[in-house]
Amino acid sequence: MNIQIFSEVLATALALLVLFIYIGWQVKKKGLKQVAIDMIIKAEDMYNKGQNKEKMDFVIEKIENALSTTFIGKILLNFITRGMIEHFIQNIFNTLKKALDYKPE
Repeated sequence: MNIQIFSEVLATALALLVLFIYIGWQVKKKGLKQVAIDMIIKAEDMYNKGQNKEKMDFVIEKIENALSTTFIGKILLNFITRGMIEHFIQNIFNTLKKALDYKPE
């Protein structure tokens, strides 16, 4: 492999890395976490106790919709799976639950 091809491949890889970092920063900056919190609350209000799958599906769908409204979000949706979104939402839910269940000693 000659040096020119190697440098082009390396430049492309670095550009992709920068793009992914930028996308992650934009998602964090735009408050995807807050959207997830709002949708968790809405799902808790809309569905009955025990309908956890329906609640999760609702929140996942809303997160996907929120991401699809921006150019960067559309790109991101090509690389993340439904399982990744579910894991993200579950982590937020666990944090909220821990805060709400906290009882000082």
